[in-house]
Amino acid sequence: MLVVSGEPAQKPVANLRGVGPARKEQLSRLGIRTISDLLLHLPLRYEDWRPPADPRARAPATFALRGEITGFGHRGTGGVPRTVVDVRSGSVDARAVLFGRRWLAQKLRSGVEVSIYGEWESRRESLRSSGGQISLSARSDIRPVYPTTEGLSSGMIEKLVVRALDEVAGSVSPVLPANLRRRRGLMPFPRAVRAVHRPTALKDAERARLSLAFIEFLLFHIALRAAGRARRQEPGTAHDADPVLSSSFIDFLPFQLTDAQRRAMGEIKEDMRASRRMHRLLQGDVASGKTVVAAWASLLAVESGMRALWLVPTRLLAEQHRRTLGEYMDSLKLSISSLTAEDEESGDNADVIVGTPSLLDRNLQRVGLLVIDEQQRFGVQQRAKLQRAHPCADVLLMSATPIPRTLAGVMLGGVSVSTIDERPEKRGGVTTEVVAEAHREEILLRVQSCVRSGGGVYVICPSIDDSGEGVRSVESAACRIAGALPRTAVAAVHGRMSGEERRNLLSQFAAGDIDILVGTTVLEVGLDIPRAQMMVVENAERFGLAELHQLRGRIGRGQRRGHCCLILTEGASPEARERLHMLQRTDDGTEIAMADMKLRGIGDFFSAYQHGMPRLIFSRYLTSSRFQCAVTEAADVLMHHDPQLNDHQAMRRLLLDLYAESLSIASVL
Repeated sequence: MLVVSGEPAQKPVANLRGVGPARKEQLSRLGIRTISDLLLHLPLRYEDWRPPADPRARAPATFALRGEITGFGHRGTGGVPRTVVDVRSGSVDARAVLFGRRWLAQKLRSGVEVSIYGEWESRRESLRSSGGQISLSARSDIRPVYPTTEGLSSGMIEKLVVRALDEVAGSVSPVLPANLRRRRGLMPFPRAVRAVHRPTALKDAERARLSLAFIEFLLFHIALRAAGRARRQEPGTAHDADPVLSSSFIDFLPFQLTDAQRRAMGEIKEDMRASRRMHRLLQGDVASGKTVVAAWASLLAVESGMRALWLVPTRLLAEQHRRTLGEYMDSLKLSISSLTAEDEESGDNADVIVGTPSLLDRNLQRVGLLVIDEQQRFGVQQRAKLQRAHPCADVLLMSATPIPRTLAGVMLGGVSVSTIDERPEKRGGVTTEVVAEAHREEILLRVQSCVRSGGGVYVICPSIDDSGEGVRSVESAACRIAGALPRTAVAAVHGRMSGEERRNLLSQFAAGDIDILVGTTVLEVGLDIPRAQMMVVENAERFGLAELHQLRGRIGRGQRRGHCCLILTEGASPEARERLHMLQRTDDGTEIAMADMKLRGIGDFFSAYQHGMPRLIFSRYLTSSRFQCAVTEAADVLMHHDPQLNDHQAMRRLLLDLYAESLSIASVL
């Protein structure tokens, strides 16, 4: 996010007149603690209270009408009270019905001038409005409407913002160079901060937002570039030993690598052989073969007399990776261990160690490669802590949420990107179908048929316990399925179980001793059980697109094609239906991730990748490729001519205020 620089803006909001302890607490609920926070608490929308010259010609439309009260009355003793106000504006008669305005009984008088803002329509020779707002003030301007909280109205916030603007007047420095502002048609920073709250025209409000958005994203972009420059200066370990293990590993694989996997391996090898530290993101869709590439990279470190350390978000995934890596590397006589909060120290000396965030507190030596799987699930600070603990280790980030290479580079700042955009040919893949609740019995028959043919079935529910409102729970679904299919082995798995219980159930499912596993999204990541052939997702509209795509990636991993049934809750919205049908139409993870980004908002998507960094206020502008290109071009020019920003001190101060802690960029600025 942005901050408003200068000493006055950094003062506590309680310094403003009218902010006592109660008001301070209300503002705090909105995330407002400083005057800068208040100035960046932006209006949701604007209301234009400037009356038109000819109101009759404007109707039907929303506008403010100013005139003299010719009559009024209060109606409705029960329910919501309403006040009817008759007004004459020039030669135009108008009537407005206002709801819930009890204070009007004491304020209205015939002959008093008022403004009424609402949606007006023509009725014969007069205008009519219902549900609008009335003001006794003579103000005739554009009024901001702010996000509020209990006890704090938009009007109250507006008064405080006006005081804050007066408080910081003259102390806010311009951020962008004048030539860049003029070329892009942007406002200076101080003017934009004022105009976004006190616009003289609606187009000025939008221009102010665009100017602030440009500054915010330019700062973010430059900070990530600076972080990349700092990373490129970090010394690393040159892994250039004789490639005996890594070559043998490829020979021992029971399948052929795809061209995309080989391309990624070449990019990783080039990085790891250099004396600078590698920072690379390996991204690929579910079941694209990222793990085998990362396993091969681990052997480059082992060949150099070092070890590889894998950080994963859950113990379940740690165990899965340990087993998979063991299968890959068994013939090479290498030691592999999992190291989590529940494990003993005995695993510390293995060649490859897979663990959860508890690894952050272990004193592990001779680490040559850090593999961080599902990296977007870790905060910036967690990743940084691990990298500081092993300052010369190469870093390989992995993610199964594919995004375009250019956007990935922007999100991760200076991190090179390798994309696996092919899938192994021998995997069966998945057919997805959106199914109405009314066809549940038909789905049960399909589940029964799958089990009889030797396949395993996952049933995913949004909650563990019954909560009503038509939401399916793990416990009730498991009981219902066990009752309907008495000759099948059904078990429930969820996050409240111990790790040992979950591992035992998954082992039994993999061995065929359990036919149907009913669970929550604890099953989302990392499971690789080839016999899992079918998945049923209850209340599918409650899950995100990327989450559903990850879930269905748990099936069809053997040679038989998988089948995913997304059950749409009765009464779900048309938008929810269309969202799910997208999964039925495509299995392209990048397309799905981008659609999910648009639905959830790019700010949420960024926060997943940059958890622990300041929130982007104006992230909606990032959906515009034209906007992204303009900011990228500006960053190119600035960093080329002034990489330390010595000639742009206001920008430099803002960058350090925002990102020095989260991105450690002070050394290069």
